[in-house]
Amino acid sequence: MRHPFQKGQSIVEFALVLPLFLLIVFGIINFGFLFADYVALNDVARSSAREASIAPAEGNQHIQDTYDKIAAKYQNNTKLPVQGIYDWTITIQPDTKTSDEKKAQSSPVLVTIDLKISNANPVFFVFENLVDRGALPESFTIKYYMYREQTS
Repeated sequence: MRHPFQKGQSIVEFALVLPLFLLIVFGIINFGFLFADYVALNDVARSSAREASIAPAEGNQHIQDTYDKIAAKYQNNTKLPVQGIYDWTITIQPDTKTSDEKKAQSSPVLVTIDLKISNANPVFFVFENLVDRGALPESFTIKYYMYREQTS
């Protein structure tokens, strides 16, 4: 036989455990969004490096102009799985800093994506708190190298 005061025990336990459980579940979901966009940006880095590694300089145009066009295309047309988590920029350049155009055209391609967690999306306030406390870096850098292919 139950005592009368034990009837409310499960509700009290549930009320104590529920906030902690929801915090963990929503934290996992938020980090899933963060990770999904990070993986998508890694794919952007790989794709743009591949495109830049096979792109010839058009006419008298410098190879860096070609790289800038490719970077602008990816920057403007890439839709991340979850919008508003990252502010990001992409740069593509020859791996060696040189003014010699022939050397620049044969050197490996370096793609750099600099991303910063955006404060614009109010849903992801958790990230802002983690950045402020130093638990999560404020910015990330993705670098991708690819050797240029020999063109005949």
